Parts: sequence; C-alpha cells; structure tokens
Amino acid sequence: TGIFQPADVGMQRITKHRLAQEEVHFLIKSHKSQTASGLTPEQVKITTSYPVLRDATVMPIVQVFEFMRGPYGRDIVKKAWERCVANEWNLSEAVLTSRKARASLRNYLLTDKILRDEIEGKMGPLNLGLEPEDDEDPDEDDTDDTDVPSSAVINEALGIVVPPSVVDSEFCVDSGTTADKKGRLHAIGEEEDIWSLRYESEDVLEDSL
Repeated sequence: TGIFQPADVGMQRITKHRLAQEEVHFLIKSHKSQTASGLTPEQVKITTSYPVLRDATVMPIVQVFEFMRGPYGRDIVKKAWERCVANEWNLSEAVLTSRKARASLRNYLLTDKILRDEIEGKMGPLNLGLEPEDDEDPDEDDTDDTDVPSSAVINEALGIVVPPSVVDSEFCVDSGTTADKKGRLHAIGEEEDIWSLRYESEDVLEDSL
C-alpha cells in the first residue's frame, strides 16, 4: 500500500520537485542567454532540437541520482523507509532486524503450521519475511512551487537538514516558505512577477545600447 512504499512516503516528492526545478531553470537560462545576445523577449525561441532537449532532460536525472548517492541522499532514503509505518512497525533497518521483529515473526509462524511448512519447504528455516498485499492508491498531487528551495522540501517532508549550498538552485527564493492545507510548500515574501524576465531583458538591451 502507499504507506508502506518508501518512494511514495518520502522520495517521490523530493525527486519530482528537483526535476521540475531543473526543467524551469533550463527555460530561464535559455531565455536569459538569448536576450543577453541582443534578442528581444518577443524574438526568444525555445529550441526543439532533440539532442538539446535530450540532454536537458537527462542531466537533472543524473544530478538527482548523484545527490541521492551522497551522504544527504542516503539519509533521505533511510528516513523514507523509516516513515513507512503500520501500527508499531516500520521498514527501517533497525526495526526489521530487531529482536522484537524476529520474535514476532517466529510467534506468528508458530500459529500457522501450513504457512510455516510451505515457507520452510521452499526456503529453509532462515530469514523469513511477510509482504503486505499490494493495494494501489490514487496518485496525490504533491507538487511544490519550483521556486521553493529543495532544502526546504526535504526538511518539511522528512525533517532532514541539508545545507542550501548542496542542493538548492540559484533561482530559488530566500524569503521563506509556507504550507497550504495539503502540505504543499509555497514561497512567501515578494509576489511573483510574470513579467520579470521581460523587464530584465529590456534592462540588458538598454545597457548594451
């Protein structure tokens, strides 16, 4: 079920947020590069080149992968497994390998001889595990604003502190965040200005004249 899947519980939100940010940053960098070379905002075009778009799509995935391989990424993965909770159990290594878990499993198998014989007949009396039935939950909209720092999303989702210099982008806000009723984060402070890139482009053109 959804509560026992670490990807759903802790990693998808963080990963999707970072990927969405990088997609927006690609568009921003493309826009700024073209206006800096002398084009007006109306003349700016986003490339449709497959090789360029391929690289722009794959690079964020590689960046997220490398981040998850690092010390902060490993903490995120561990915390996601720990957040998979049902009653007094969770999927953390500490709980699954605890004496309490092993004793509970042994006691359960002692009460179900048919199941015990079936498992031992196929695997032997070694490490035995019971897997919950899969019950698909509808996907929930857990998208945070792309101008919210990834460090804020990680902290809100899993309580892990990651230095902004490690994971945040130059285009993120630094005035704080707030959460809505669904727990999605939004930037606070200055109102978003959809014309900001246009004004910035005009300033660049004026400076070049």
